Amino acid sequence: DGKVYWRQCVIKFKKSGSRIPKVQLSEMGPSLTMSVRRHKDPVPELKKEACKLPPKAKKIKNVAEDELGETYGRVYLPSQNIDEIALMKPKGLKREKRAAKAEREAEGGAKKKQKKANNNDDDDMHVQDVDEDDQ
Repeated sequence: DGKVYWRQCVIKFKKSGSRIPKVQLSEMGPSLTMSVRRHKDPVPELKKEACKLPPKAKKIKNVAEDELGETYGRVYLPSQNIDEIALMKPKGLKREKRAAKAEREAEGGAKKKQKKANNNDDDDMHVQDVDEDDQ
């Protein structure tokens, strides 16, 4: 027949005697009936140009696109060496270092460092330089 029918229908559910409703189609919107009247092949150069596809882009690694067109990527980080990361050290270590340094200087030199506790704060220790001659 050589005709193409293009119709739009709406589905209506009507009451029926059973649990399953009666389905009825009713036409809505524009409807077209198309027929092919004449046909002629194009010039080969024109057909070749019309059938050309754009070149495919190179696949980028670790990048994906979902159904909605959003782009997602994965980022890879190298493994971290925990020994080299600068972390907060407990304050107790500082006090131990100060005490060791004071001992070394007391053994070896002309100046002696003594620790005097501050009366206001027992937690804070202050180091003062004291000459041997002053004592």
